[in-house]
Amino acid sequence: MQQSMSLPADIHQTEKTLAEAVKLVRQYNISPAKADEILAGLYLLTDKNRLKRRVCQFIFLTVLRNKPLIESAIAAFSKRRPKSDLSALLQCAAAEILDNPENSPKIVNTYVQFAKNSLSLGEAKFCNAVLRKFPSFFQDFKERALSFEKKAVLYGHPLFIAERWRRRFGEEAALSIMQRNQRPSKVYLRKCFSQGADEAFERNSDILSPVDAFEGFYALSRGGFERIAPLLKDGFAYIQDPSTGIAARMLSPKSGMKVLDLCAAPGGKGRLLADIMKENSLLPGAAPADESLIVSVDKGTRRMALLRDNFKRENIVKNIQVDCDIVNSSLAGALESAGAPLEYDAIFLDAPCSNSGVLGRRPDARFRLSESDFSACADIQLSMLNMAEKFLKDGGKIAYSTCSIDEVENEAVVERFLKLHPQFSARGSTFTGSEDSDGCGAFILERLT
Repeated sequence: MQQSMSLPADIHQTEKTLAEAVKLVRQYNISPAKADEILAGLYLLTDKNRLKRRVCQFIFLTVLRNKPLIESAIAAFSKRRPKSDLSALLQCAAAEILDNPENSPKIVNTYVQFAKNSLSLGEAKFCNAVLRKFPSFFQDFKERALSFEKKAVLYGHPLFIAERWRRRFGEEAALSIMQRNQRPSKVYLRKCFSQGADEAFERNSDILSPVDAFEGFYALSRGGFERIAPLLKDGFAYIQDPSTGIAARMLSPKSGMKVLDLCAAPGGKGRLLADIMKENSLLPGAAPADESLIVSVDKGTRRMALLRDNFKRENIVKNIQVDCDIVNSSLAGALESAGAPLEYDAIFLDAPCSNSGVLGRRPDARFRLSESDFSACADIQLSMLNMAEKFLKDGGKIAYSTCSIDEVENEAVVERFLKLHPQFSARGSTFTGSEDSDGCGAFILERLT
């Protein structure tokens, strides 16, 4: 998800821009989908409409981050659910009011005028009456949100997710995670191991700030996205959250190794593994980097295209891309058909998961989850690990990585795997995230010799 920061107070949304923002929210309400897919599907997300894109993306993501609170406000002043256009308009206005309460009168007037021009007379009057009550409703709710349940609403999370975190981490930590998820996500870049990368980052040091706890990662300053385009194009940088590097650094494959990267698309972790092997090739006695091999496995036309595009810039470590559904198809057959090995020194499994560790970056995911999803994901994750270990050499390691902070998908899956495979040892843990990283699970499973 791209950076989404608060809008400057002097930005005045045109009626056309508001119409597009309302369209986004209405589309999501009618047919919920991933926010990235909805945003990418609109023509306004072109370079010719940068300001409009920024405004619409900000409003849309702010609605999603505050969905429970906004719905509470609408329900408080409406006997029944408003029609789709009116409901979406109220949500968009509420998002702006929540972000900038001091500017509420101007925001209300802007949306009321928009309602007069786009809705029926009755709906416009209703909009006028309701929107003028929203600022005081939100202020009162914040002041009276003393219980854990009310705070979950205030911080935009379904109660069942908040309760899972309270049971696992304690109430204070659960509230901290939810508060952190409410802050707009920053954009982070990883500096690639490439000749010229150091100089390129130095030239842009005014917009790229090192992340102290994560070597090689930088936070991008607001408004700097256009300037980093050459860095991405030339292979000097890759947009990546720092948490994605934890499991890869724990695995730290040596130069000359054969690495199997499962669920590999879009390829960011694979490129990091390649960079680690190139770094390690400089160690005394290390094999040359060009003797290293990464076999990237994923499924689907779009995902495979992303993999190919990412590895176009990798001209040292050898890479083979394999199109295979590892759950329902024969991975061995797919590897043989692609001319890839059947035995590996290291395996990286970035398993599909609940995404509970990235709910700040993907606020829409909060409302797609149910209680049963965690155990369902865990069963798939275990089956993938069971499949992966068949391709691992004696003494080899599997990096098991998730974007989840749920014990069921992390420690519990590892424990289940160890019971089935006592010849393995394990280390790692769940990382709940920080101001500079998403949450994740990162574990190393090593086959004993």
